[in-house]
Amino acid sequence: MALLKRAVSEAAINWNSKLIKIEAAIKKEDKSQRKSETKSNNLSEVLEEIINFECDSNRYVIEEHNITSHLSQHSLVSESEIAAEHDFENLNDSDICQSEKCYLSVPQAQSDITTDSDSDAIDDIDSNVPNEPKTQLSMSQNDKKSVKTILSQFLPSSTPPAIISNPIEITEHHVLNIHCRTPISIYEKEPSSIIAFTLSTSFYHNNISNTELISNVEQVELDNDQKETDEKSKQHIEITFSDSTTNFYVKVYFAKQFAKLRETFFLSGEEMYIRSLARCISWSARGGKSGSNFCKTKDDRFVLKEMSRLEILPFLEFAPQYFAYIHSRQTNRRPTLLCKIVGVYKVRYRNTVKGSSFNSNLLVMENLFYNKNISHIFDLKGSVRNRLVDPNSQDGEIVLLDENLIKMSCESPLYVHPHSKIILNQSINDDAEFLTSQLVMDYSLLVGLDEDSGELVLGIIDYIRTFTWDKKIETMVKKSGLLGGQGKLPTIISPEEYKNRFIAAMNLYFLSVPNRWTGMAKGFEHRF
Repeated sequence: MALLKRAVSEAAINWNSKLIKIEAAIKKEDKSQRKSETKSNNLSEVLEEIINFECDSNRYVIEEHNITSHLSQHSLVSESEIAAEHDFENLNDSDICQSEKCYLSVPQAQSDITTDSDSDAIDDIDSNVPNEPKTQLSMSQNDKKSVKTILSQFLPSSTPPAIISNPIEITEHHVLNIHCRTPISIYEKEPSSIIAFTLSTSFYHNNISNTELISNVEQVELDNDQKETDEKSKQHIEITFSDSTTNFYVKVYFAKQFAKLRETFFLSGEEMYIRSLARCISWSARGGKSGSNFCKTKDDRFVLKEMSRLEILPFLEFAPQYFAYIHSRQTNRRPTLLCKIVGVYKVRYRNTVKGSSFNSNLLVMENLFYNKNISHIFDLKGSVRNRLVDPNSQDGEIVLLDENLIKMSCESPLYVHPHSKIILNQSINDDAEFLTSQLVMDYSLLVGLDEDSGELVLGIIDYIRTFTWDKKIETMVKKSGLLGGQGKLPTIISPEEYKNRFIAAMNLYFLSVPNRWTGMAKGFEHRF
C-alpha cells in the first residue's frame, strides 16, 4: 500500500511539474509571437507611409507640369492657337494620368478615372491611391481570422490541461527528499511513522556505521574532558528532511546504544522494529497521574509516551547508567523487571500549507501485554494513600490500584510458585536498588493476569522520575498532614524510603503457593 500511494503521489507531482514547464514554454512562445506581430505591424505602417509619400509626390509633379504648360501657352500663342492646343493638352493629360495610374498599380480605380479634365484625373488619383493598402490589410486580417476559426474546430479543446490535485491527503507524505531503505510513509497524526522513516534512511545507517568506526579507532592520547565532549556529540543523530509542504526534524538520542540494545532484545532484527513503528493509534493509558499523551503501534508491540522537559533532562543523565545496568543483567543472565525502553526521540515538523505543527520528545518502550489476553491490570506502588479506584466509574480498559488488590486478596489472592516468588523478589530487590542509586522514585509495578495461560505478566514502569527539589517539598507537605491523608505515608518520598516500602509491599502482594514441603522447610530457611 505504501508503494502504491508513493507511485500515485509521484505521478501527480511529475504531471504537475511537466505541465508547469509546458505552460511556461507556451507563455514564452506567445511573448515572442507578440513581438513578431508588433514588428510586422510596424513594417506595414512604414510601407503604407512610403506608398502615400509616392502618391503625394506624383500628384505634385502632375500639378506642377500643368501649371508650367498653361503659363507657356498663354505667353507664346494666340487665343485660337491656345484653344487648339488645349484639346491637344487634354489628350496628353489623360495619357499622363493613365501612365501615372499604371505606375501606381491601382487597377480598381481605372473605371472611375475620366478624361474630362486635368483636375478630375488628379482628384481620382488622390482619392483612390491611399485607400488601397488598408483594403489589402483588412482582407488579410479577415483571412487570418477565418483560418484560425477553422483550425480551432479541429482542436480537441481550446482550454489548457488543468493541474492535477494530489489525491493523497495533505497530512500524508509519501515522496520526500531523502533516500529510504524501507518503503515507509509519514502520517502527521502518527508520530511513530516519522521515527520509522528516520530509522530507515540511508543517512541514519551511515551515521551509525561511522560512529562505530570512529569509536573503534579512538585515540588514547585525548584527555578525559575532550573524550567526554566528543562522546556526547557522537551519541545523538539529527536528521532533517522535507517535501513540497512540510519540513521534518528528528533527533535520535543515544542512537548507537539503543541500536545495540534492540539487537539483544529483538530476534527479528531492526526491520521488525521499524515496521512496527510505521503506524500507530492514540491510546488512553490509565493508572498514571503524569497526564502524558500515549500512542500504541497498530500491531500492539510498542507504546510511545510523550515526555515533558522535566522528564527528558533527567533521562539524558540517567541513560548511560541504564544501558550499563541492562547490559550487565543480560551478560550475567540475571532477570530484571524494568520495562525495556528501546528508543527516545525528539520529533518536530511544520506543515506550511495546512499550518499544523508538532514538537515533542517521545519515549518508545515495549508493551508488556503484547499478544496476551489480560483480564485484570494493576498499577502497584506499595502505597495505600489515594490508591483506590471505582471500576464501575471507568470505561474501557480498567486499571486497578493497591487498595483494590488488597481488597481482592481477601477472596482471591495472587498466588505464585515458590521458585517464581524467589526470582520475583530477587529481581525487585536488584532493580529497586539500582533505581535508588540513581535517585529515582515513584516507579510502579504493572501487573497483568493472563487468563489463557494462567500467568502473571509483570514489569516496572515510570522509572525515569528523579527525586528533585519540587518532590522534596511535596514530600514534606504531605508528611506534615496539612493536606489530609489520615497519617498515611505520601506516595512521593525519598528514594531510599520509597525502595523499602516498595519491596515490602510487593512481598506481601504475591503469595507462594503452599505445597507439601512448606511446613517441613520451616525453621531451616535461615540456616543456609
